[in-house]
Amino acid sequence: MAQFHHTFSDPFSSEEVDLGYVDGGQLKQVFREFAWEEWLQKMEDSAIDDFHFSPTLNVFQKEQKREMLLSALKDKGKLIFYVSYRRPQKVKRLFGLMERFEEKYTTEVLDQTKEQAAQLLQAFIEGDAAYLNEKVK
Repeated sequence: MAQFHHTFSDPFSSEEVDLGYVDGGQLKQVFREFAWEEWLQKMEDSAIDDFHFSPTLNVFQKEQKREMLLSALKDKGKLIFYVSYRRPQKVKRLFGLMERFEEKYTTEVLDQTKEQAAQLLQAFIEGDAAYLNEKVK
């Protein structure tokens, strides 16, 4: 099984916390058990100048040069996720007339439930590019 490097972007620090390498099964567990609500509550209880961004789990699959970022937010009291997916990909421009290779092509999707974000992470772990390209536009 592939190994994934993962880091955590602490909202109260500009430095990422290196969490090391894990396999896909462990990565799913890290995401599901992470204290998202506690971090968001801590942000809510703090002055806006005290934090830099939302709590974010950053996942890297170096062999295929793929990355996924899962950021937690609260919207109307509900936990939601912003998911960003970066990978090398050919991209068509000008109505499909031109094509070029982008080393760090990035797409994103907002307003994902925890379960939806977990499904996207599962597809990332499995290398299911077709599913991710369809869901993360």
